Amino acid sequence: MFGDATRTPIILDVTKQLFWKKDTMRTLNSLDTLAKGASLQAAILNPQFKIEFMIEEYNPLPVNLQYQF
Repeated sequence: MFGDATRTPIILDVTKQLFWKKDTMRTLNSLDTLAKGASLQAAILNPQFKIEFMIEEYNPLPVNLQYQF
């Protein structure tokens, strides 16, 4: 887990209960993780760099959006 919300104890408790885990690991610095990910994505999108790294995104849960006007 990373991000500022993981500093909130209730978020950690709900996550443990949701995934049936005894403990959660927070070994990454949130700012470093986000900066590394953003710089890697910028390098992949930039045509001047040749990056041999592929990011595959997968979401097992369906996304449903509803708007009522």
